[in-house]
Amino acid sequence: MDRVLILLRIVCLLQFVLCCDGFLRVAKVSPITVEMGRSVFLDPVHDLKITFPEGADLELIDQSTRRIEREYFQIIVRIMAARSNQKPVASFQASHTVEVNQYTFAPITSDILAASDTETDEGEIIFNITQAFQPGEGSLVNTDDPYQPLTAFYQRDIAQFKIAYRPPATQTDELRMFQVVLEAVDTEGAKSEQILLLIMVKPTNNYAPLVTKNAGLSLFEGQSRAITEELNLAIADKDNFNDVRLQVVGGLRHGELRIMGHKIDTFMATDLEIPVITYHHDNSDTYSDNIIFRLSDGKHDVKFLFPVTIGAVDDTAPTLVYNTGLILDEGEMALVDQYMLSATDIDSEDNKIQFKVISFPNFQENSGSALFQETSVGVLFLRMRNTPESLENWVLQEDGFYEQNVTQFSQFDINNRRLYYRHLGGEVFNDEIAFVMFDQADNPNVSPIKNFPSYHPSRG
Repeated sequence: MDRVLILLRIVCLLQFVLCCDGFLRVAKVSPITVEMGRSVFLDPVHDLKITFPEGADLELIDQSTRRIEREYFQIIVRIMAARSNQKPVASFQASHTVEVNQYTFAPITSDILAASDTETDEGEIIFNITQAFQPGEGSLVNTDDPYQPLTAFYQRDIAQFKIAYRPPATQTDELRMFQVVLEAVDTEGAKSEQILLLIMVKPTNNYAPLVTKNAGLSLFEGQSRAITEELNLAIADKDNFNDVRLQVVGGLRHGELRIMGHKIDTFMATDLEIPVITYHHDNSDTYSDNIIFRLSDGKHDVKFLFPVTIGAVDDTAPTLVYNTGLILDEGEMALVDQYMLSATDIDSEDNKIQFKVISFPNFQENSGSALFQETSVGVLFLRMRNTPESLENWVLQEDGFYEQNVTQFSQFDINNRRLYYRHLGGEVFNDEIAFVMFDQADNPNVSPIKNFPSYHPSRG
């Protein structure tokens, strides 16, 4: 009977025979090459599937009885030829030109600067500044830290309207032109041809509307706050201030502007004096929501970027990244590393995420002891060479390692290879540990219940 396993680009054509002891054995292994990404059961009729837990250690699992058979063999691996990494290419649709009025924050948008790469996600492309502006020519800045000139930035920062050009503070009646040279770099380090970004600073027009203050807006996630002339945004116009209008032409992807509770995208400069303009964040896990305004008095237009900074609120529970479970021999112990079990938290430090076991099958703990009664299938424990700060509940083993059985541990323990699982040698070969994750917020955010499986093939 022919069985087929398709795993990445390497596949084995397996032939099994039914031996006199009632077990299936691998009779023949032949290498074949197939398409990438397919995966099938070995025998849908008998509900058999195959796994590769380690190297060439093949395990055949009967889904109905959970009986596991193990065979050791060698296979031929053919490495298919692949195309070499291609360097990024500057977008031909981007203008590579910025027109900016004096005293305004000019946004660098995707229609001004962009690059593409066949192997790298567009947001992961990095722009390195290889030839910076000279003193007195202004600077490129990231609105997350607007007082620090940039040397490099991600393309995703452009998509999020975080990159802007700040013109020099000196005033002139002549058109000024500056240039900066950049290169796009992909995740493999391949570099594009040089990209020239041209900056044109228009001469001062005394009759055009002018941004005299652009301090931006800061608030916490989910909050709303007024945009005022005194603190955030001030506009001046020498001859017709009452006609000056502001219109949203970009950004504002994680909130909205309102007047008296009604959503707007256009308002008058005089509204900032009252003030009646409020920004409302949508409570998403975002850190900025910059707005591009077009300022017009009916005769002259000025486009500028208004930065909105969002402070994170720890209101999201940790989420799993890996939860593969593990396979180990009966009575053995095994390391639980970050590729078997790990979590992340968008609002807090991953190393501080806590895991709490809420259910061991048949679990009991001896009062005042670091050891569990052997009525459970297995135990989780911390294992370390260095002497713990407190020896309470730690047991020094014959091999010189300290061990402590635990029902709560951290991502830091996992990342530092301290967490282990030990099967206690009973005649139960499958274990499933239920746990929750929580963070270090004042009111901890707790995840839904998850399960960490382990399988213990019998030695007999």
